[in-house]
Amino acid sequence: MNAAVLDCGRKALAEGFDLTAYSAVQMAGDIADLMQVLPWDERNLFGVSYGTRVALVTMRDRPEGIRSVILDSALPLAGRDFDHATAHFAGAPDRLFADCAADPACRQTYPDLEAAIYAAIARLDDEPMIVPVDDTELYLGVNFLDFYGTLCYDEGTFASRTEFDRVSALSALGYELEYCQDWPAETATLEEIEPAPSAIPTLILHGEYDHQTPPAFGKELASRLEGSYLHVFASTGHYVSISDDCAQDMILDFLDDPSTPPSASCLDERPRRRFATDVYVTGGVIGLMMGALSPPHFGHLTVTGLVLLSLLSAVIAWPVTAVVRRIRGPGDGRRPSRPARWIAGAVAGAGLLFVAGLAWVVTDTVTRMSALLVFGVPSVARPLFLLPLLALPLAVLNLVLVAREWRRREWHWAWRLHYSVVAVGGAGFVV
Repeated sequence: MNAAVLDCGRKALAEGFDLTAYSAVQMAGDIADLMQVLPWDERNLFGVSYGTRVALVTMRDRPEGIRSVILDSALPLAGRDFDHATAHFAGAPDRLFADCAADPACRQTYPDLEAAIYAAIARLDDEPMIVPVDDTELYLGVNFLDFYGTLCYDEGTFASRTEFDRVSALSALGYELEYCQDWPAETATLEEIEPAPSAIPTLILHGEYDHQTPPAFGKELASRLEGSYLHVFASTGHYVSISDDCAQDMILDFLDDPSTPPSASCLDERPRRRFATDVYVTGGVIGLMMGALSPPHFGHLTVTGLVLLSLLSAVIAWPVTAVVRRIRGPGDGRRPSRPARWIAGAVAGAGLLFVAGLAWVVTDTVTRMSALLVFGVPSVARPLFLLPLLALPLAVLNLVLVAREWRRREWHWAWRLHYSVVAVGGAGFVV
């Protein structure tokens, strides 16, 4: 990683890039220039994560015309953030462990959550999970220069490897700014990272479980910003306002009148912290959603659609045929026996029930706790996953009956063909 970052920096320098232009001070200058050409007398600044540092520099250096500032997951100007990066990382799960221990259901399901988590980390240290990455050239060229170069400028001079080692509880994570020791450009001065008080109305939002910009950052900022309002959101991590309705409502209320505290009544109405204690662990659901059904895999999607159509044809066409036969008469009788039809119908019914049930489970889980799908589904859905297993012997029997009939040719050709389609579709469903 260090070699890749440094190589990117040297190439950019050789191509004429000014690496000192990648800094919060330069970005704040760009914002000030932009504000001068926009046709408004007052502006509201909205920063998230590193963007909050840019907003803070703009407040300090070019405050003219700034009506209000919103800082979501604030990063102070102190320039010493990465010294304590692993302490921040460890602080979020520490809060989670304490909250779990205080919740009866979570405590019963995960009696020693902390030990389990750190045992998993140790296991992955010994046997790392290898994940292939595509588009490495694009990632190295854009992300490394814009983000890592900026951190080197802002943090490199002031961060301390010694301090990092002193506070690191998870030393295996490594020192992220090690490459800055050889960064081929000047870095920030003390004046550039000097915090300053401000009376500009400022709304500060933080997530309780934020492992990158912990709530302590917001508290430190609020102590220096005279017209600031700080709110910490329970059960939330980094970037509060991206999906939290309460945070979004609070922002809109603040923008209506930054001179008064925004309404915080929605904090009391937010759902209480919920722990997932009834999980049926399976990687199949997320694998299906991200793999077989994603746009690059139209072949899988096509096959899935054909399987469903074949199963649907059995549960629709055969009952309709039975009604027609009752009206018109028995016909020549050259059709599958009733047991054969019931077997094929059972497999088709199981397949359609499974798909409908899975769709309902996924939809319901997305509305209540979408992140759960990464690990599995609510345990109430466990019986649903028995359907393919129960259908397996019947699907095999269907294929045997089809193979035998193509040798005997006792059924009418239309029945023989349709039964074959249904039997293959049933086998496809099980697979």
